[in-house]
Amino acid sequence: MLLVLLTSCASTPEIDYQDKTMHTRVNIWYNDLRPGEIPSANYHRGKILPVGTPVRVLKIDKKTIRFQAKGSGDQYVLRYSEPDVYGPINEYFYRMFHEVKPKIEGRFTKEECRAIWLGELEVGMTKEAALIAWGYPPAHKTMSLKDDTWTYWVDRTTTRTVTFVGGKIKTIE
Repeated sequence: MLLVLLTSCASTPEIDYQDKTMHTRVNIWYNDLRPGEIPSANYHRGKILPVGTPVRVLKIDKKTIRFQAKGSGDQYVLRYSEPDVYGPINEYFYRMFHEVKPKIEGRFTKEECRAIWLGELEVGMTKEAALIAWGYPPAHKTMSLKDDTWTYWVDRTTTRTVTFVGGKIKTIE
């Protein structure tokens, strides 16, 4: 399934989001001090918009994806700052959103499901579960998801390094 997430961006169709409900593909953190602001650095501070959240995309341009969570009506702006790594905004869009709500239960172990819903990582989680729980690591620190070391930002000055062995988390530093 990780291969599906990785290759889903291989062909980048134009984004047709008008009148469609999309779902978040991964947990997305947003700053609770600046509500609705989501930097593409994926800082792990603030609150989580959970995987599978239904959203309505409001507007997409070269550097932002504006969307609204269905149900709550809360609006968000995802700021896109890594086109040199991820390519055009539509490639980034399909990393973050999908038309079909991702299935979590039955796809992962009970422990992985719990960690995903809490936005946590645990030793023994698969790469796929880690990706859904913490989202994509910033590309300027982790060039490929095939790497066995992923680096995430907690905030502007603090990073967390996740090391995988055999496709499962070995350490979280």
